Amino acid sequence: MNRFTRPIKPIAKNPLTVIILAAGDGRRINTYGPRQLWPYPHTKVPIIEQQIVISQEFTNYSVETIVVVGYSKEKIYEKLTHLNNVRFVENNNWENTGPVESLRLGLLAAKNNPVLVMYNDIIFSKSLFNDVHDDKSTVFVDQHNLFGAEEIGVKSQNGRVVSLRYDWPTKWTGITLCRDKELSLLRKHCNELTNRRKNVGELLNDLIDDGANFTERVTKDKIYEIDSYKEYTNAMKVII
Repeated sequence: MNRFTRPIKPIAKNPLTVIILAAGDGRRINTYGPRQLWPYPHTKVPIIEQQIVISQEFTNYSVETIVVVGYSKEKIYEKLTHLNNVRFVENNNWENTGPVESLRLGLLAAKNNPVLVMYNDIIFSKSLFNDVHDDKSTVFVDQHNLFGAEEIGVKSQNGRVVSLRYDWPTKWTGITLCRDKELSLLRKHCNELTNRRKNVGELLNDLIDDGANFTERVTKDKIYEIDSYKEYTNAMKVII
């Protein structure tokens, strides 16, 4: 059996799948090695390992994690083999596709409802998922102005997300919880060939146009996107 698709332990009541998109090379800051493997603040384990550990403590859910790898997959796999309930899926065409193709591959391996999707280049605290109890599909939104103006933004009305666009000032954090109708639409749009070079934020906009209903979740916790080594060092000073 291919090690990247090894079986995981059975998931108990209230199952949740977390998909971490880690196939890209992060070429803007690749001088320092794969950013997925940079040490997390305080714990000093790789960023991606800490993402897995935190997400597996998701309140009210029993969690399996799917990590979609491509660039430096051998190094990532080597660092994470000791973790439980983790499955690895390869995007062998990561150089020619976007995050949506990695998400499509992750969804093929995901059997649970709901599914939480996140990028691998974000740092957040242990309490981020502590009070997520509701039964709605959710887009996690930054309220601390920690994401750059060039990142995709979110427009909401009465707590409901109506649009994602780069020029909206309130920024999406790269984390989204999809369940039921929204999860079905996510699978549908990921399977469309014309979408496979898109990023996930652009795809979420397509889902909304197709009738998806996402609730805005404004995070109390600070979430940092690591697009530069400076951002990484700043995050290390404050994240617990």
